[in-house]
Amino acid sequence: MKENKWKKIIEAYDIIAPVYERGNKFVTLGNIEKWRKVTIKMLLQDCKNMHKVLDAGSGPGNMTKTLLKYKNAKVVLLDQSEIMIKEAKLPVDKVIGTFEYMPFRDNSFDTVIMGFSFHASTNMRMTVEELKRISRCVGIVSIGKPKNIIKRSLLYIYMKYFVPFLSFLSTGAKYYKGYSRIFDIYTSVPNNNDVEKIISSEFKVKRFKEVGLGSVYIIIGTK
Repeated sequence: MKENKWKKIIEAYDIIAPVYERGNKFVTLGNIEKWRKVTIKMLLQDCKNMHKVLDAGSGPGNMTKTLLKYKNAKVVLLDQSEIMIKEAKLPVDKVIGTFEYMPFRDNSFDTVIMGFSFHASTNMRMTVEELKRISRCVGIVSIGKPKNIIKRSLLYIYMKYFVPFLSFLSTGAKYYKGYSRIFDIYTSVPNNNDVEKIISSEFKVKRFKEVGLGSVYIIIGTK
């Protein structure tokens, strides 16, 4: 992803920070929390003794909120957007940083959770190497791109036209520009099967699941 394009995406997250969850519920047709729950439940089954957790690309901390419904854990939030992470009203440590150069020591966490953030990585391979360095498990739910060309074409239309329109209905004109840039993410991410290969280069993929016609994937990996 070119640097100027990535800058636009970072700006998009800053724009939508105040309405992030409301807009996401609308554009995922109410499924976003269900997909988070599925990811957390799978992770808890496959990653035992999970006490120290990093929420990477935490945004306002919604993935952490879902985790804490099922597991009492010590969580640290990491996000590149200061504006976004300030929206997290949680009594936990908050760190500004990038996926590719995480400011943590080796084996600092039992697991890393990534709720709709892995797709925003500038270099997925570097990110996965960092995930392996700092943790022994990962639970990822993210925007995806199915291999099937028919599904991919339908999602292309949905991302380009319907996501901005639905976000406009749910959050208003002020945040339309931010959500319209989500399309840049969709066009930049690799196919879901290629993402699985990237994860499997450093972790044993325990589970891989596509939902929403492949617009979202869930991956659980362990060392």
